[in-house]
Amino acid sequence: MSIYLKITLLLWQLKLVDTLSMIQIFINTGSQYGAIVIAAAGGNFSDIGPRVLLEPVIGLGTSYQFIKAAQTVAERKARIATLAAFLSTSVRSSLTTDPATNAAVGAAVETKLAYMRAIFARGGA
Repeated sequence: MSIYLKITLLLWQLKLVDTLSMIQIFINTGSQYGAIVIAAAGGNFSDIGPRVLLEPVIGLGTSYQFIKAAQTVAERKARIATLAAFLSTSVRSSLTTDPATNAAVGAAVETKLAYMRAIFARGGA
């Protein structure tokens, strides 16, 4: 469970977040996770292994490598800003929007991860 969900669960236990909001947050987060996993499977649903199921965690490592591979300070700052925008969109939408929007955000995050992997595959930074 992510630190974000752990904090939300703690707030619920302290009665600072009501039960219906808690359920909505978990539904929205699950929608994002599901979209990331489906996009990572790339249409091959017969072989969904740990690599596909752990795509959000593996994606953080890919993001780190993507930032580290930047050749200039300006490029590194641009990559950090782009990733920060994706992560903040993901967190913010899980709090305020419906599951369909969260699924779209999850698919967008996976698309960005695929882009980063394509950059690495062609040997670019």
